[in-house]
Amino acid sequence: MQTLYIVVAVLLVLLAAAARRLLSKHPINDIHVPHGVVHEFPTSEKLSKYNPKFLAIQKRCYGDLEAESLVLKSGHEGVFLFREAQAVAESLGWRIVHSDPKALTFQAEDTTKLMRFVDDIVVRLIPNDEEPDSYVIGVRSRSRVGRSDLGANAARIRRFTEALVLAYRPA
Repeated sequence: MQTLYIVVAVLLVLLAAAARRLLSKHPINDIHVPHGVVHEFPTSEKLSKYNPKFLAIQKRCYGDLEAESLVLKSGHEGVFLFREAQAVAESLGWRIVHSDPKALTFQAEDTTKLMRFVDDIVVRLIPNDEEPDSYVIGVRSRSRVGRSDLGANAARIRRFTEALVLAYRPA
């Protein structure tokens, strides 16, 4: 019986060490692109609050996460790209909770598969001053629960951006 206690204790120590390593790799729960541009959540002042310490952590942990820019298709206006962005969000299972086509901004919720946590996302299409007729895809994804998201928000931003680029870019 004593051997069983020792085995359980060792397993608990190993599990705690693994959890600590995992959490230290993803120590924040609020990710955004482009870096330094924090998008406000239209429906909640509380959600919009951003910890400025996260910016340096995001650059260190997710330095490869960059905003994409899309050139409008011939004859299209920003609202066409906006509608496509919303369709992509819905195809990923997001629920649109607020939409402002004039501001080219929408807010959505996404529920995690395993734990059923609801996370909040805001997408904003930003006119690209460097390239005419193009928009930067601004996205912020924030977990409502916990300090660490285990990389879920960065992965969500990547999935959305990749899907929108594939759906909209001219052939």
